[in-house]
Formats: sequence, C-alpha cells, structure tokens
Amino acid sequence: MKSMVIIDDESVVIEAIELMVQRAGLDYKIVGTADNGVDGLHIVRRLRPDVVITDIRMPGMDGLTLIEQTTQELPLCVFIVISGYREFEYAHKAISLNVSDYIEKPIDYQSVVAALLRADNLLDARRKVHKIKNVDRARQLEKTEAQNAAIAKVLRYIHENYAQEFGLDELSALVGMTPAYLSGLFKENTGTSYVKYLTAVRMNNAKRMLQKGEKAMAVAEKVGYREYNYFCKVFKKLEGVTPTEYRDQSWDR
Repeated sequence: MKSMVIIDDESVVIEAIELMVQRAGLDYKIVGTADNGVDGLHIVRRLRPDVVITDIRMPGMDGLTLIEQTTQELPLCVFIVISGYREFEYAHKAISLNVSDYIEKPIDYQSVVAALLRADNLLDARRKVHKIKNVDRARQLEKTEAQNAAIAKVLRYIHENYAQEFGLDELSALVGMTPAYLSGLFKENTGTSYVKYLTAVRMNNAKRMLQKGEKAMAVAEKVGYREYNYFCKVFKKLEGVTPTEYRDQSWDR
C-alpha cells in the first residue's frame, strides 16, 4: 500500500480527498495531513510518503516552496498540486518543478482519482528506474573495489620484487587482467605508467643504499639492473649526477 500526505488550509478539502480515496478503493493509506505549509513540510520530511497532495496557496509556506525543499530529499515522491482557477503563474512553476499533476479547485472525484492513477504509474516507473540505478551503482562499486584491490596487489608486488625482472605481462597475469587494461587502470590510479613507477621505486631504493655507502655497481644489481651502464644513465637522468657522485655527496654531508 502506498502512503499519502494531504496538505491544504481548508479542512473540507482534506476530508473530501480522504473520502474520494476510500470510495475509489485505491491502494493508498493517508498517513498524515496538515493545514499549512510549515507543518506540511515537517510531516513530509518525517513520514517520507510516496505521494503528496498539496494546495499551492497556504499560510506560512506555499505548496511550491514545500516541493522545492523536499524534492531532492524524496526523489521518488510524486507531488500533486491543487490551486484555484486561472492561477497560471503557479501552474507554470509547478510544471518546472516536475509536479505530476495540477488539480483545479473546486476539486471533484474524477480529477482526483485520475491524478492518483497517473501517480501510481509514475511512482512505479520511478521505483523501477531507482532499482536499476541501485543495481548499476552496486555493480560499479564492486568493480571499483576489485580494481582498487588489483592495483594494491600490483603495487605490493612491485615494492617487494623490484629487484627481479618482470614486465606488464607478469603483472597482468597476477591480477587476471589484460596488459592493456591493467596499463590504463594503473595510470588512472597512480598518475603514471607502470614502467615509470617501477623505475622510481628502484631509484629510491638505490639512493637509500648509496647513502649507506654501498658501491654503485652492487647497488645496480640489487635494484634490478643487470647492465651497470644503463643503470648509471637512468640514475643521472633522474638525479642529475652519477650513482657514484650521489654516494660521495651523501657521505660529504
């Protein structure tokens, strides 16, 4: 059963709608009523109904202001507004607020029932869309968590095995992804390519060893470079000095 709140400063209108709903045998339960916009706002926020029928012109707060303040909080809620004849400026604003229906006073049985039947269809459609969005959101969250776990695993592997020889093929096999997909995902998460990241890890460890006074040739092998000259070339490109010069400068400090 769907829940409904009715807000109108005329008690006779509220009573009339209640009787019309009962007479039509519609699947609605009226869970709250109010005779002004301020109380109506509190009731809508507290009860979070499926449908709100509200007068436009009321003391304290008009119906359109009430809708503006609650439509973001209750994206599935269907709003139906009631107003007097010829109040076209209100009708125009109601349309801009994505109000489901606009009923003119004096209200009658046919217009109220027709509006509620249309509200049924709209509410069902919104619920289906909301459900689909929730499923998509859950799937995306699962995908993101899996990707984050994969990147964390790759980073851990790099930091633990930087001295070994391995490439993107080995890393992608480690996390069950294609090399191309992992390459893009890695850059998206770290802001750099896997090669540059691995190089940075190797160089940082090389600097740490050189600062301790270890010989450059031994350091090159310890951080994964089998060719000493290539190690020196990469190191100087990044640091501006050779590994030996870096070690000597560290000892001079």
